[in-house]
Amino acid sequence: LVNFKIGDLYQRLEFRKGNSCVEYYRTAYKYCSKKDPHYKLAESLYLNDANSEDAEDLFIDSITKYKDIIPNDLSNSSLFLYHGICLFYLGSYKDSLSNLNEAIRLDSNEYEPYFYLGEVFAKKENY
Repeated sequence: LVNFKIGDLYQRLEFRKGNSCVEYYRTAYKYCSKKDPHYKLAESLYLNDANSEDAEDLFIDSITKYKDIIPNDLSNSSLFLYHGICLFYLGSYKDSLSNLNEAIRLDSNEYEPYFYLGEVFAKKENY
């Protein structure tokens, strides 16, 4: 969790992606389980290079995992959030909206689904 948070901090502070990628790799390979695929590593790679095949492969892998996990845990807002984020980065805006809205329905106090809803609406030019 510490490496994940450090990676998140590096990414948010724009220390550029090299540092955040290192921390996400540490987290993903040390702590990831089937229940907790880390889209953040893919997001960090994507922000470093929008054409990154590694990022795309990681997003696709995460989406596959979320599709398997979500039906068994329909009350977990984080799973819908992370699934929606992965779909967003792959350009599946309609499916992303559906997952983000479900995340908000399950936990309206979390800020991230609203942030990514804004991102989706901006990409769709729906202001």
